[in-house]
Amino acid sequence: MTAIIGRHCPVRGEIVIAADSRTSWASTFIDDSETTLKIIRGDNWAIGISGPCRVSQLLSRAFPEIDSPLRRGDIGGFMNIYKQIIIGDDFISDEEDGPGSRGYAHNGLCATGGSLYFVGPDFAASLVPPGKVFGAGAASAFVVGAATALLLGHLSKKPKTWAIPAIEIAVANNHSCGLPVQLVVVPAEKALS
Repeated sequence: MTAIIGRHCPVRGEIVIAADSRTSWASTFIDDSETTLKIIRGDNWAIGISGPCRVSQLLSRAFPEIDSPLRRGDIGGFMNIYKQIIIGDDFISDEEDGPGSRGYAHNGLCATGGSLYFVGPDFAASLVPPGKVFGAGAASAFVVGAATALLLGHLSKKPKTWAIPAIEIAVANNHSCGLPVQLVVVPAEKALS
């Protein structure tokens, strides 16, 4: 399971993405799990992705291909490459998937071009409005609730005061998530020039 949280700060313009780092390859038992990279980062973009470990591995291996559109803020160009990478790998067999339409068990958050997007399992990207707390992964309900409560309760909106504790709360309430917390802050677009 995965807990990913994201927020586009409406005042400073920065985008925060945080995630747990615990995952398992073939077992749901935490003892069989290991830490893995769930956030992939470029100079002015970041992706927090859930799903099988292989999704992060495929995106990491395709860094040069995904870096170009994401660097330009081209979410559509990225989504086309992302879909080709995932479907082209065909890592879900017919036996696992069963009859009917193909299912891909992944979703995530992508910060590019000064915007935050939810990346769905249907390979569609949806814009997340600035200020809205949004989650991805199986433990998203825990992490969104925790982040919202922390943001409402703190005077400081710094990521360390709400994003990291929100992931820690999700980890404490879901034994399939685990520490350490991964945190990326993508600076506001105006700060990049």
